[in-house]
Amino acid sequence: MMKIGCARTDITVYEEGMGLLGWAYRENVVRGVAMPLNARAFVLEDSAGGGRVAIVIAEICFITQALRQAVVDEIERRPHLGLSDERIMLSATHTHSSPSGFSQVAFYAATTPGCSEHVFGGLVEGIVSAIEQAVARLVPGWASVGSGPIPVSEPVAFNRAIHSYEANHDVHTRTGEDHSPTAIDRDMTVLRLDDDSGRPLGMISWFGVHGTSIHRDNLLLHPDNKGMAAAWFERFATEGLRAPGFVAAFAQSPCGDVTPNRNFSIRRGLTIGEHDDDFESARRNGEIQARHARTLFESALPVGGRKVHLDAALLTADFADLPVDPAFVDGRPGRRTSPAVVGVRMLFGTSEGPGLPYLLVPFIEALARTSARMVALARGSDDPQAPKLPLLEVGLGTKGRALGSVPMDRPFPLVGDLDPTVGFLNRILEDGAVDERPWAPQVLPAQVIVIGDFAIAAVAGELTTVAGRRLRAGLLDRLKGRGVRHVVSMPYSNTYAGYITTPEEYECQGYEGGHTLFGRWTLGGHRTLFDRVAARLLQDPADRGSDRGPVPPRADPALVKRWAFVPRP
Repeated sequence: MMKIGCARTDITVYEEGMGLLGWAYRENVVRGVAMPLNARAFVLEDSAGGGRVAIVIAEICFITQALRQAVVDEIERRPHLGLSDERIMLSATHTHSSPSGFSQVAFYAATTPGCSEHVFGGLVEGIVSAIEQAVARLVPGWASVGSGPIPVSEPVAFNRAIHSYEANHDVHTRTGEDHSPTAIDRDMTVLRLDDDSGRPLGMISWFGVHGTSIHRDNLLLHPDNKGMAAAWFERFATEGLRAPGFVAAFAQSPCGDVTPNRNFSIRRGLTIGEHDDDFESARRNGEIQARHARTLFESALPVGGRKVHLDAALLTADFADLPVDPAFVDGRPGRRTSPAVVGVRMLFGTSEGPGLPYLLVPFIEALARTSARMVALARGSDDPQAPKLPLLEVGLGTKGRALGSVPMDRPFPLVGDLDPTVGFLNRILEDGAVDERPWAPQVLPAQVIVIGDFAIAAVAGELTTVAGRRLRAGLLDRLKGRGVRHVVSMPYSNTYAGYITTPEEYECQGYEGGHTLFGRWTLGGHRTLFDRVAARLLQDPADRGSDRGPVPPRADPALVKRWAFVPRP
């Protein structure tokens, strides 16, 4: 028996004219609200002495390092809540129609561009309030788990990077685009929460599909397909299950290469969902997810376990130079991650969100390739960033270079007035509001919460299908030692630091590989860190010690204040 509390709060907050977060497109700015955004909190307490954990799913693009730090700070000021840092798990649904302005690292602040105290404070307040309300509603209850595939006949998700996917050594089907609906993880997992009388309290669903049913021509806040699924399920629970106050969250599992869009629109120049009306596509996609979640909810079985019923662990590592366990890189010794580098291929986007015109590809890549040859000569054949063509060495701050040769300690010439991202970087460079500190997070967390024989792994990035499959398999193998039988991996959690591709996918250097910041061994680095978390969970809590790795650096408030969003005329 445990105690369970669930709550939902409104986190609809924005600054008009600020970019929506996700597309990094200059015209994709917020002008109003189509649907409210919510944070949904689930607090579980182990009656046998395992303490409490809090899981929050927010309808935003991702969790930034600064947002997590601020939420944890506020929770720790409220000791009556009984929650420590490693027992607070924050995740996002990855809607691309949510506010920006809450990143305090230069690269992700630049894409929208700027910071907003109003947005940041509103998100912190809403998330903390959801946790507080969930604690206040704790009642004796039970947790159950259900899992199963969404049929291929349901047009819910498709692989948008099929050639990279099929480059993986453990993918044996080679059918190109025809394989797109099956070149993903079609399994959904549901955690059902009831009180001790059997009355439904809440539910979390995990299924991987991008929050991009609504495209970059939208100007309104919207929770996208995951939010539509949550709204559908909460209506069903209220009306069909007679469970007022029921809270349903639809979280992500690995979906870095998974899209809800499959139909190319000639008029719009990109792939879209089942309808030309994006809001209708989001509604239909969400309804598919919700219907399947209902089936799993109704067939879920109670969680079990032989040891501590409720447990959690969180460790951090510096991905600027993390030694990777050979077991996670096919036995190769001496592999390490590298300071963050954004690749040229990120500039050109995807079929659902095109970037620069492909006519510019040869020109820009020729510039980068010339510089890359010089870098390769300096670094040798073991460069973990190869074969990426460098766009920005964001891990080195103002010591880095653009396109391999242009110093990043001074404004970028010519293009600042044409592109708001570059214009923002030029402004903070001219103002001295940026320095040698990394422009992207590099000290990253890995966190696991165990609920009986069920475990949730919170991942600080954007896992592709196969990357997620490998990470989950390794964790399950390790955690079997404490009775865990089912693991879900939840990306966009706790911190965001780009994509996490497999080494084979990284070699292909598509959009996803270009945004895999720490080089080809990035996945190996995450698996190494999660293996340490699993080892910690196998220890008796009294023997774990207090060392949980390096502390993520905090942004300088004086500098961040100078990054404030400035409306365009």
